[in-house]
Amino acid sequence: MKKNVNIKKEAYKIVINYERRNRRVAKLVEKEGYDILSKGRKEIRHIEVKGTLSDMPSFRFLTKNEFKVITNDLKSYLYLVCGIGKKPKIYIFDRDGILLRYRGIELNHVIVFRRNDFR
Repeated sequence: MKKNVNIKKEAYKIVINYERRNRRVAKLVEKEGYDILSKGRKEIRHIEVKGTLSDMPSFRFLTKNEFKVITNDLKSYLYLVCGIGKKPKIYIFDRDGILLRYRGIELNHVIVFRRNDFR
């Protein structure tokens, strides 16, 4: 993979392919307050995607709007894509899992992940 890989676009591709492999139809909808809309036979997911080149999960922050959507939308998911450009791995958190880790700090919102969240 090129050194100047667009992390965000690559993370989107990885998530869309993952959703397709899991028999859901996924499309990019960035302007809805989340990044990807995914529909399965009995399920709809509103997915916020965060990506990193690191193999170690390192995402911590959501924008105010992202947090508002996740807080109010029961169909919200956060997909954290690690190892972009190598062997990517997706960590998936549903709305309740995100809110369990919520810590508000000043103008940012922080989600605290522990090592065993990534097993």
